[in-house]
Amino acid sequence: MKTIDEWYQDFREYRETYELSTSLFRTLTTFKNWCHSSYPNELFLTQELIDEWGSLHEKETGTTHASRIATLNSFLKYINDRGGTFRLVEPEPMSPYNEPRCITEDEFTNILKAADEIHIWPEGHRFHLNSMIAGLEMPVILRLLFSSGVRIPEVRWLARKDADLQNGILYIRKGKGYKERIVALHPQMNRLMIFYDLKMEELIPNRVPFFPNVNGDFIGQHWIALEWRQLFDKYNVISEEKEKEEEGGKRTRPVQYSLRHKYIIENIEKLPQDGYQRNIRLIAISQSVGHVSIENTIKYYYHLSPRSGDLLDAKMGKTFDNIIPDLEEDSNIQ
Repeated sequence: MKTIDEWYQDFREYRETYELSTSLFRTLTTFKNWCHSSYPNELFLTQELIDEWGSLHEKETGTTHASRIATLNSFLKYINDRGGTFRLVEPEPMSPYNEPRCITEDEFTNILKAADEIHIWPEGHRFHLNSMIAGLEMPVILRLLFSSGVRIPEVRWLARKDADLQNGILYIRKGKGYKERIVALHPQMNRLMIFYDLKMEELIPNRVPFFPNVNGDFIGQHWIALEWRQLFDKYNVISEEKEKEEEGGKRTRPVQYSLRHKYIIENIEKLPQDGYQRNIRLIAISQSVGHVSIENTIKYYYHLSPRSGDLLDAKMGKTFDNIIPDLEEDSNIQ
């Protein structure tokens, strides 16, 4: 029988070998450390440890609990596939669905302007390389999100070898649910990516990530979020009243995912009236953005696209009415 540490290490090596995301190990490391600190004499994983750590914490939301438990259950499934008999933890009900805050044309124009004006510190300054990387990456990342509908993690984990700029294609190998897909770039976006790639190669030769950080590693979510906030606030004004609402938990600023939402909504709005062509295009949109099924695309974006009601009702018929009531139960589509 393997110890907690041995299973943890095996699971990490497995995911690294198959180039799967390792971001879930932040949560698993917390779980492992909790086991050792709370039960220092317990070397092996038990159902009691799983159930205690997996229970809903005080002040923890259903959404946070579901995310934490999804990681733990992935670990348990890996063990059970190799002879374990652990019972998975049932997540608490998800928090109510929050409709995304879409970005306006003016807001997007302003944030692009701010990105194109990122200050580059002179050579020799301690922030020179940081500013060079931000000045090269953010204008490209923002336009890529807006023009292709890719997710933030898919941009973060994009390897240089997976950007076929000769043919204008991105190979997304670390998508949500580890679903791989191909994304075709708009010709103008592809030209921008080529220009960026040449400039970044001069700055960080032989890099592995397409969008590296100052150490040549893959960029982090926190860095993108910080840059987004700073760029958005440069030319977009949020009133004091809205600031208080945001502090209270109500979203008043658009987030990075707003660009993905805008991409999908605008493409839905452009669907042709012809039934066959409309259906084919809708399937193409769903597959391009990495949704598990066309039902997920419909379910998530039905209320966000003024024209989608007529278009998608014709597509789904009676089954469409059965999809909409489930909206609040599937709030983590991105």
